[in-house]
Amino acid sequence: MGLKFGLHCKKTVYTNGVIEIRDAEGRLHCIDGPAFENKWGHKEWLRHGKLHRLEGPAIVYPNGTVYYCINGKELTKGAWEYSCSLIKE
Repeated sequence: MGLKFGLHCKKTVYTNGVIEIRDAEGRLHCIDGPAFENKWGHKEWLRHGKLHRLEGPAIVYPNGTVYYCINGKELTKGAWEYSCSLIKE
């Protein structure tokens, strides 16, 4: 089973190795995987153009740096874990 991009979303694979998935308005968006990634391992999870991920960091860099975000707001890992616990209850 492949990724579910969302209704009316378009996946573009560029010759430089960048993969983008965008919604009908052109915003980066994917509901069950990164909406942006490159061949070096940089990945970003976005929903309708806002960094958002409840299953882990919303931005992952190849060097191991990560950023946690919900609905476009960057959070510390602790604040993210707490927010996720409230959302998932």
